[in-house]
Amino acid sequence: MWSKAMGWGETSWPNGTDSYEFVVLGWKSGVTKTALKSSGWVPRWCAGGIAGKDSCSDDTGSPLIKEKGDAGDVLIGLGKRLRQDGYPAIYSRVSAAVE
Repeated sequence: MWSKAMGWGETSWPNGTDSYEFVVLGWKSGVTKTALKSSGWVPRWCAGGIAGKDSCSDDTGSPLIKEKGDAGDVLIGLGKRLRQDGYPAIYSRVSAAVE
């Protein structure tokens, strides 16, 4: 399944420029548990985690669009590293955090 993230973020790290782009994110099984093992926080989705196939700096808050169209109000949350193997961006449904 593909997904896309869009935003006004860095085009590469560390010497990229700010530009509006979208990236087709790769999904890599098993990455979520490894990357978030010590955080104690379970996100709705993790995507990316494959070098060059991820959101980047300043993209936080941008939408995530999934192939099946069931992502709803999902926004980019955070990522430990930018566009690197084994470190996915973390996505969460906004409505899940609203009481």
